[in-house]
Amino acid sequence: MIGQAQRISELSRAALPHTRRNHTPVLAFTSGKGGTGKSFMSLNTAYALSELGKKVLLIDFDINFAAQHILVDVLPEYSLSDYLQRKIGIEEAIYEFGPNLEFIFGESGVREADLTPTVISKLFLDVDSLDRQYDFIIIDTAAGGGEQVLSVLKKSDIQIVVANPEPTAVMDAYVIVKLMLKYGITSDSKFVIVNKANNLEEGEIAYRNINAAVKNFLKVEVPLLGIILDSDEIKRSSFSQRIFLKEMKGNSEAARIKEIARKLLKIKQLANSNQ
Repeated sequence: MIGQAQRISELSRAALPHTRRNHTPVLAFTSGKGGTGKSFMSLNTAYALSELGKKVLLIDFDINFAAQHILVDVLPEYSLSDYLQRKIGIEEAIYEFGPNLEFIFGESGVREADLTPTVISKLFLDVDSLDRQYDFIIIDTAAGGGEQVLSVLKKSDIQIVVANPEPTAVMDAYVIVKLMLKYGITSDSKFVIVNKANNLEEGEIAYRNINAAVKNFLKVEVPLLGIILDSDEIKRSSFSQRIFLKEMKGNSEAARIKEIARKLLKIKQLANSNQ
């Protein structure tokens, strides 16, 4: 996409609108529907940033279908649920996966009624207390546009919508952007990743359709962070519960994920330099 790098550079001035210099950005990966590969993308982007020497905390906030512990084949002692029920503090919930990558794993079956805006606000206050320990904090939200998801998105610095080329996924990506705007998330901090494309042309068409709908009906734009193609290697990594990027360093899709990580790093650097 011609001009996307320049567009991202321009938007980096507004991507972290309410943060102090060198604040650790909170990146929320979300999707309008399930099955787009949102958890895969958040995990592998987090791993890519850790490989760039950045300290990353990945929080699984899908309270109905937690996936990160399954994707990395870990049975955690504590989960986000234990923290939300005040059984443990935020630091006790952290699982050290590697030198630069740590998790707060989710647990399916948490009652949505327990996740009030007050509870979510407290989570972010506690996450902010960890600020200096990390270069990036990544949140893997649930799919859809429920109030809990929108509350998390509103408190995040950058919202990354993961879509795929299916017409329903394209429409749902537009809807989640619309819901964010209705919920008061009006800053230029929303981006799109098109995942599971059969080829780059299909991915670019899907992105153009998303951005055209957003631009025409919502009067905003959502820059493209990257296009990831569907592949047997990606499927095998999920089945074997291995991090794709760790197993397939020379793969072309691994290179595209690394490029997404470099763009996010550049956004952070430019945002800090413009403060």
